[in-house]
Amino acid sequence: MWRFFLIIAVLWGCSGVEGGAASRGCPPAGRLPRDGAWVSAPEGCALQRAREAGQPALVYVTTEWCKPCRLLEEGTFRDPSVQEFLGDLVALKVDGSRENFAPVRARYGVTSYPTTILYGPDGAEIDRLFGVLGPVEFLERMRAWLVGRDTVDALLRRAEAAPADAALQLAAGRRLAKRGRGVEAARLLERALGAGPALGAQRVVALAVLGEQVYLDLLDAPADAQRVLDILVQEHPGAPYGPRAWMAMARMALARGDRAGAEALLTRHVRPDPERPMELYHLASFALRHGIGEAYA
Repeated sequence: MWRFFLIIAVLWGCSGVEGGAASRGCPPAGRLPRDGAWVSAPEGCALQRAREAGQPALVYVTTEWCKPCRLLEEGTFRDPSVQEFLGDLVALKVDGSRENFAPVRARYGVTSYPTTILYGPDGAEIDRLFGVLGPVEFLERMRAWLVGRDTVDALLRRAEAAPADAALQLAAGRRLAKRGRGVEAARLLERALGAGPALGAQRVVALAVLGEQVYLDLLDAPADAQRVLDILVQEHPGAPYGPRAWMAMARMALARGDRAGAEALLTRHVRPDPERPMELYHLASFALRHGIGEAYA
């Protein structure tokens, strides 16, 4: 019998290793080590402690090759007011370079750099910022998000309450698409397009985002993507939207195993203007990335 209790005691002690030894190596939120405003503890430890303490957290994802990241760091994060704000949060700077690239992208769902993610006291993501804002705009955005203003979910609620407002459907749909929320984005963008002339010059934007970013990239719905992209090339065959749509259709042909069809789409429909270097760049990078039409590119 004593052996039974000894085994139970050992197992009980082992079950507490994660909460005991790991906890001893992971101090409370208020005592996490910092390098300036940034917490230097491991991500899992820091975010766990923030959640346990009911403290907001911020994760800034960067890479060594990201030039906008340097602008954000030098022009915004070094500002004394921003430093003070970050000091009140569990703020983490996460390097997505080299061997960290794939796991960081998977862990945080990052698609571009820099990305700054704000988490609430409950550990749930409030919203995320893509790109660069100056110190004043950055603080305004973060403080508004902390009290529930101007978040993507707040915008979604506004859009659902005003379905006839085409501009609002488009704005909310674009932000949802950027955050990878394809089903919601599709609903709002389809609603925006359904408004017809009311959408005005922004109709082309709605078609482009819905066809390529939502139906093709997020939802893997090629039939819906083809439907929308067909409308896009009919209404806006010129650059930049027409060529982008044809390249998206070439990607769908590749997915079907039709390399000849994909190359034909490029050579027949994507004709960049030599006076516009970015058009040449997009075609060349697409051809090299997918291994088709290299000679033409």
